[in-house]
Amino acid sequence: MNHAIKCKCGKFSAQLGHAEKSTHITCYCKDCRAFAHYLGRADDMLDAQGGSSIIVTHPREITLTGGAQEIACMSLSQAGMLRWYARCCNTPIGNTSRNHKLAYVGLSAACLADTGGIERDFGPVRMRSVTESAKGPVAPSGIKALPVLFGFAAALLGARLSGSYARNPFFKPGTGEPLTAPTVLDKEARERLSALD
Repeated sequence: MNHAIKCKCGKFSAQLGHAEKSTHITCYCKDCRAFAHYLGRADDMLDAQGGSSIIVTHPREITLTGGAQEIACMSLSQAGMLRWYARCCNTPIGNTSRNHKLAYVGLSAACLADTGGIERDFGPVRMRSVTESAKGPVAPSGIKALPVLFGFAAALLGARLSGSYARNPFFKPGTGEPLTAPTVLDKEARERLSALD
């Protein structure tokens, strides 16, 4: 099953292939909330407890179909993950590692065309991460998250061994360099975002 990816204004678009192989998680980390505030999209991206709905998939499953020039990138620190968004309307796209050989992308539910609901298209939430940072009570996934974590590790290893990690639309082919240079926030900027939480 394919699934459309698009920004709010429609200038950026992509397709997610094999959506049924993706994993639906919710992350409650402060960094995801800071990213939502950076974009000015907290209302679109966060639930009542400050959680972000994320669809974890392999980058090779994403095909850009329009508006690649709108892709922008930021990071909350020099070593932080890369957080991708459409600059035209500040729609979040997803998060990747800085290391292109770690083949995963966590797509923001906010960029996925709602064809019937995120849970209908991607299944229920299979893992809740960093629940200790939630803004209210959230039950941790506990042992139920183990199959998700093992599957994630196996997918990373498989991509590394097969070389499929190289098919990643967020990095320049053959170089491992980000498609666009990330804007890295300094301590003061991070503190301003934290104050909005």
